[in-house]
Amino acid sequence: MRITTILLLAGAFFINKQKVNAQSAGEKKMILVEQFSNTRCGACANRIPQLRQNMEAFQEDIILISFFTAAPYSSCVLYQANREDSDERSAFYNILGSPSAYVNGERVNIGASIVPPEVFEEEQGQEADLVVSVEPFDTTEPVVVNYEITGTIADEDLRLYVYIIEKYVEAGSISSYRDHYNVMRKNLTPDGGIVINQEPGMQTWTIDEYDIDESWNRDSLEIVAFVQSHESKIVFNAGISGDASPTSVEDIQPELAFDISPNPVIDRLFVNISEEVCQECIITISNMSGQILSREKVMTNHQQGIDVSHLSQGAYTLTLNSNNRVSSKIFIVQK
Repeated sequence: MRITTILLLAGAFFINKQKVNAQSAGEKKMILVEQFSNTRCGACANRIPQLRQNMEAFQEDIILISFFTAAPYSSCVLYQANREDSDERSAFYNILGSPSAYVNGERVNIGASIVPPEVFEEEQGQEADLVVSVEPFDTTEPVVVNYEITGTIADEDLRLYVYIIEKYVEAGSISSYRDHYNVMRKNLTPDGGIVINQEPGMQTWTIDEYDIDESWNRDSLEIVAFVQSHESKIVFNAGISGDASPTSVEDIQPELAFDISPNPVIDRLFVNISEEVCQECIITISNMSGQILSREKVMTNHQQGIDVSHLSQGAYTLTLNSNNRVSSKIFIVQK
């Protein structure tokens, strides 16, 4: 593996704008979403689709990377595909299980949705004091990442991270959770990232030699790069070699519409699902830790009553699944 880091003053460095997918300096900060899941995890199957739906309205501003953890099942096929890099990133955030999500380096795990739309609304439209851009990716050519500090950043330990991602991978044993997007395939930078300085002007990081696994779909590979504080874990900006929109939200089906009542509930919860939503659905109830407590198949042309009298007082998630379309609602059990 051969790596080259070059520092050049902006005035002396010419960028072919047709080759570089760049954001204008100070104009836009991308929203980096790091998703940690497991292909065998029932909680992930419930919550990750909701996360994708929540990203839909912000997809032009989001760059997604999907990592896979050893917990709860180390036999997860996508974790086994690259245990070293998966473990390194999980250890960076001290992740002990899944699902988890980090937005620009900050953990956001709130209920069934993991990251509610309000979080993306707050991040959208922010300006950055650092610009990251990645040249279009060709597996026969060097990987080239450009970054430029355009303002004052009070952080002395900035690191550059560069990953190969595969935009779509089908994997896993859960029928409703086999589609995975922007899957991390390889870390091109050493563990802990590349330390960068804060000198003015454009800087370029290049790697000339790297391995591409024969099992990867070369037409689906892209490069994601981002600059992050090693101490605070704040992500200052990110770039991607192709379209910035995460594939995971481009083809999302409309959310399943249903109602639950009463909420809070004491002993019997009613789920109202119209025939137009789905002919046959699977209803899953899980606790807030993601543990699945019940699962049943129901017809949707009538009101469905579910006995919840055995549940302890607290919050639970009801998930409706039909033809790989998933929607969730939180309900409260009172005693």
